[in-house]
Amino acid sequence: MGQTLSIRTRADLDELPEVVEKLEAFFDDNGVPMPAANHILMALDEIVANIVEHAYAAGETDPFLKLDAEVDPGQVRMTVADGGVAFDPLARAAPDTTLSVEDRPIGGLGIFLVIKLMDEVAYDRVAHQNRLRIVKNFD
Repeated sequence: MGQTLSIRTRADLDELPEVVEKLEAFFDDNGVPMPAANHILMALDEIVANIVEHAYAAGETDPFLKLDAEVDPGQVRMTVADGGVAFDPLARAAPDTTLSVEDRPIGGLGIFLVIKLMDEVAYDRVAHQNRLRIVKNFD
């Protein structure tokens, strides 16, 4: 088993800079190359934005997100969990990027970006939590 990091925080975009700072230090300490780290952080930004925007109803008393990251030689595995309403972002059809911006329906580009940046993306729901697992391989 590799090096691990767990973070639990409020599901709030204001919390993202602190989460990113901790992840950057963790990646640096564990030899994750900058290009791979940047892809993971871009994907995380999209994932957290979706959780903040869609997972919790207004007035939720404890909107949280939990992030578990593990680095092994050549790979980063990360799971981002929230306690919001059940939602599988991978069930949505991929956006038609051949359409013009004016003709394309709103939504879906964020998860499309996550899928393109990562080597593996999977969703499940366990114990009333949405869990999105992402994997990034590197040399």
